[in-house]
Parts: sequence; structure tokens; C-alpha cells
Amino acid sequence: MPRVSLATVLDWIEYAYLLRFQVAAALVLAVGLPLAYYLVPSVFVGLFDAMGFTSFLFVVWAAFQAAWTIMVTSRLVLVYGPDRFGPGVAFAPKPVGAGTVALFGLLAIPVVVVLFLGTAVPTSGPKALAALLGLVLAVGVLALTASLHFAIEDPAGHTAETVFPSFGFLGKKATPQSPFWSSIGLQLSRLPATLTAGILDGTRLRSGHEMAAIAVLLLLALYGILGVVFSPAWSSPEQQPAALFFVLVLLVLLTWLFAGAAFFLDRTRLPAFSTLLVFSILAGLAGTDHKFTVKENGSEHAPLGPRNVVEAWAKHGRGQGSNTILIVATAGGGIRAAAWTAEVMTRLDEGCKAASNSLLLVSSVSGGSVGSMFVVGPYSGKGDYPSTAQDLATIRYNAMRSSLGAVGWGLVYPDVARTVPLLGSAVPETLDRGWSLENAWATSWREAKLRSPTMTEWRKDVMGGTRPAVIFNATATESGERFLLASTDTSSVGTERFFDLFPSGDIAVATAARLSATFPYVSPLARPSLGPVSKAYHLGDGGYYDNSGLLSAIEWIREAGSALGAYRVFLVVIDAKPGLEKPGSSWSWQKQMVGPIEMLLHVRTSSQQARDSLELDMGKDYLAAQTPPVYVTPVRFLFSSPSPAPLSWHLTAQQKAEIGGSWATEENQKSWCAVRSELTCGCDAKILKRAEGARN
Repeated sequence: MPRVSLATVLDWIEYAYLLRFQVAAALVLAVGLPLAYYLVPSVFVGLFDAMGFTSFLFVVWAAFQAAWTIMVTSRLVLVYGPDRFGPGVAFAPKPVGAGTVALFGLLAIPVVVVLFLGTAVPTSGPKALAALLGLVLAVGVLALTASLHFAIEDPAGHTAETVFPSFGFLGKKATPQSPFWSSIGLQLSRLPATLTAGILDGTRLRSGHEMAAIAVLLLLALYGILGVVFSPAWSSPEQQPAALFFVLVLLVLLTWLFAGAAFFLDRTRLPAFSTLLVFSILAGLAGTDHKFTVKENGSEHAPLGPRNVVEAWAKHGRGQGSNTILIVATAGGGIRAAAWTAEVMTRLDEGCKAASNSLLLVSSVSGGSVGSMFVVGPYSGKGDYPSTAQDLATIRYNAMRSSLGAVGWGLVYPDVARTVPLLGSAVPETLDRGWSLENAWATSWREAKLRSPTMTEWRKDVMGGTRPAVIFNATATESGERFLLASTDTSSVGTERFFDLFPSGDIAVATAARLSATFPYVSPLARPSLGPVSKAYHLGDGGYYDNSGLLSAIEWIREAGSALGAYRVFLVVIDAKPGLEKPGSSWSWQKQMVGPIEMLLHVRTSSQQARDSLELDMGKDYLAAQTPPVYVTPVRFLFSSPSPAPLSWHLTAQQKAEIGGSWATEENQKSWCAVRSELTCGCDAKILKRAEGARN
């Protein structure tokens, strides 16, 4: 075995440094993303569910595009590195053949395999066809880029064949350089020679860099076109590719950006990543905040306290003749909580008009707010509510509809643009992944040819007795206080309320639900677009303060007081059982860095779930001790599943099946029957049997 000299080892180390961003991209693509599917399933399982044939094709294409972007940028460093960084690190790269292309293509295989395993629809045959077509598309893009390089390189050059495969038919032709690139070369030639080494050949921009510039410009054009086509403003969640596609597109863009920056800056001994980061931070100190849209109505809203809500409901047809009131507190838990909220409420409504008529208030948190938005949304006209099985199934479908692709779009387009120096401040501060989520949730209204409702409109409906009141619970970041976005008024202490801060303001219902469901990093902490800075609280997930929604519901019942005396009040609690007990583990110092954040996230869910039962019992006793006393009957509906809660806005086919499967517990069946019996609707066991077997 030949001995490897120290000089050779040092050469390899130097080139490993010069190729550090390509190596990092390769590790993310081939190792990081596939491993995350198994190590962090609550986040990444949804990422690898393509949901359809076209989406599967797009993801496979993006995966191979990322792999061959790593190949092209690496080969450019190998070809031009000796001229830029000195002959001591010279390698003699051979022409690119099918073996090199296949070797780099292997980087994409782990992602494709996990995508195949994580996607239930379509079936295996169509998935294999989509994967083949995605590969063909990626090869086609590689061939087009190669033909560009071969076309612009001088016949005497040798770069094209050492960066791209010739595909057996590509050749060079003697073509004069365009005036545009000639002028670029002349302008660059005015820089010191130490800066242009490996970039210029005399006064001419080298063909590889010319090709890279054109390829990046075309990639940015394609990036822009795809951004417009897949915008959540008009593209439904089913029409968008999976979020993994947007992640891979971002990986391609970052590979080109950091590989190019490193090639230029390494010559000057400036660290590429730190330089770009500092530049981005300094340029983004102003004009890059996140805001949610607040509109002025011109007139202040009339008071609408709990007693007013009860009186309006009692006078209206919804409440006439009813002896029962339903008040719902629905907890957080992402899209699973949204789906379970819609599941419980629509199964109570099935064949039971009294259930929708008796619903007076929904206090919700996080994912429960999204579910309650879809549950309360269909009230129309004189308080009519959908009664057919198909209409109720549509409510459940909307609540569990994936919006993870919209989050991916918001991340890769407005939120990435926000970090670009100079460009970032030009991005509207209301345009971000939170805006994307809102538009994804508003799809159901667009499909029904309806305008997305606002909180003021819902408030007027509550005042007329035609719609239940809602309280979307959020948290003010600056103070840590509860922040209520509600269609009813409360007077609780230590709480900020939207309509107190903006008496004549208004926001979309989808915006209010999104603010309540601002899960960490999935959507940004946003502040109002109007009003003074003193009112500009950045709103976070309501689960930080109270993850059950019980506190706001109990306070509202207390204020309603004697207005509820003539009715039997059911306090319906929709929540989830605590997950499986997590064992202890051994940590490294790196784990200690993220441990506090992990603890906060776990406290937000597990500890609050354990306190909910105590809070419910204490709340019942507290209300009974009021003068006059208010008696409530608590009823709990608890979702149960051994699988981890999805922390992304996506449910796999298995997770959807688990929603209906939670009716198998005796506790939920008894609660369902108790409420329906009180409403004189009966307990038809066939309804829950259908629910258990439904895929929703």
C-alpha cells in the first residue's frame, strides 16, 4: 500500500476546508434529513409525506437537483482552486463521466427512500413512476446546464468537461463572448489581481463562473415562478408540493450562495458564513419585523359581555326553548388538537341540531383554536348550522387539512428574503409564514366562494344570537400575560384584550386563530400593523400561559353569573391524555445547550395536561361558591394515542385514523352519550362506530 505523504494530507485538509459548505450540504441531504425522520418524528414525519403523485415528483427532482448542485459547485472549486489559492493545492480533476454523476446522485437516495416509506398516497406503483420522472427531470436540468457551459467555453478550454458530463453529444464551438459578459470581465479586471485570481482569464470571466452566474439567475427565475404558482394566496394545500420540496429548494440556493461566497472570500481570509451573517444582521436591524394585519373600522364596538351573549342567544331562535348550554374549552396540540376538536363537536352535532343550537362559547388555545374556527365558521343566516353527514365531514376535513406546505412556502420565500441585506426591508412585514398559514386555512372559504370572515363580523353575529362566541387565547411576549382575541368581552385581571387596545380595529378570524396557534418557530411572533409601539405586543402561542382554555372559560362563566341560572351548563373539555412516560437519558455538553428550551416545550404540554384535571375540579367548586352560585357539569373528551404529537401542521394517514379511533375509549363514549342524552338526541352507537372506522 503506497504511503500518503504529509503534504498530501495537508492538501486534502485544505480542500476539505474550501469545500466545507458543499460537504455540509451533502451531510444535510444524505444524513441529516433522513435521520431526522426517525429521531424527531413529531416534526419530520409530516415533512416526508408527499401526499400525491405530482408532489412526490417535485420532491424527488429537488433532491437530485440538490445532489448535483453539490457536484457542480465542488468541481468548480477543484478546477479553479489552484489558480485562486495557489498551485500547492492542485488536483487534476478528470472529466466527469456517468460514474461521477451517479456517485453524487447517491446523496439523494436516502431522502427518496424515506420519502417512499413516509408517503401513503399514492401507492407503490405510482410512487415509483413519480420517482423515475423526477430523476429524468433532474437529469434534463443537468443536461441543459451542461449544454450551456459547453456552448460558452472556448474550444481550447478544459473546464466544461471537468464540471459536467458531455452526455455523449455535447461539444464546444468557437463562439465570441457576448458584449454583456465582456463588459463584466472588463469591470472586474479593474480590481486588484489578488481578488480576481481564478475568476478572470486576462480580462475575460472564466466560463465556469459565467455558467454559474447564468445558472443561478435561471434558478432564481424558476424559484420566483414556483413561488408565484404555489402561493398560498390562491393555491390550495392539495395543489402545493410537500414542505420537503421547499426545504430542498432552500438547500440548493444556500449551496450556491455559500459555495460562491467562500470561493471569493477565502482568498481574503474573511470567513464566509460569519461575514454574510454579520452583514445580514446589520442590514436587517430595521424594517424586518413580523406583523399581523389590523384594519380600522371607523367606529368603536358596543360592549358585549357574557350576560349580553346569553341574553342575545336566549332571545334568538337558537336558544328559544333550550334548557341546556354548552361551553367548550379546547386545548392546544397542533393540528391533532384541531382535528380532535372538530371530531368531537361534529359527532355531537350529527343528527342532533340541539347541540349546535346550545353551543354558547368556545374558549380555545393553539391547535384547538384552529379546530374551533372551522367548527364555529359554518353558522350562517339566522343561526343555521350544517346538519348533513357530508357537511359535517367537510368541517372535519378542513380541520385536518395539511398546511405544512404553506409553512414551507413562507419560510423559503418571504422569510428567507427578509434575511437578505437591502432586500429584507422591502419585504412587507405582514408577509411571512404566519400569513401563509392563514391563507391555507382560508382555503375552505375561497372554495365556497365566500370572503374570509373577520372578528368584527363574528362579534355582530354573537350580538344577534346567531353564532357562538369564541375566545382565541394567545400570550403577549413582552409581558407574559394572557392576550385574548375574542368575539365577546371579559374583565379578567392581568389580561390584554385585542378590542380594548383597538376599540375600532378588526382582524381576520384566521389571523386570530393563527396568533393563538403561534407554535415556536413554525410561525413567527407577530405584532399589530397599526397603533403605537406601546400596544405592539408580539403574540405567541396561548399554550405558554394556559394550554387548556379552561381559565378563560371559567372566568366567562363567572361573569355570566345569574344569567345562566335557568340552564343546565355543560363545560365540555376537549384535550388529550398525557403521552407515554419518557425515560431519562445521558446528555453531552451540546445537549445542555438546548436542554432549557426542550424543558420549556415539555412543560408547555405535559405539565399543563396534568394540571388540567385539578383546574377543572377547582373551577367547578369555584363557580359553585359564587353569589349567586353557578353550577356546571364537566364533561371530558380526551384524545389518546401512543404516537408522538405532530408538531407540524400535517397529519399522516395513520394519524388521521387515530383521530376517529379515540372514540374506542369507554370514557369518551360515556361523555358523548351524556351530552346527547341531555339534549334529547339519543345515543346511536352507529355514529361512533362509523367514526372509529373513518379515515376522515
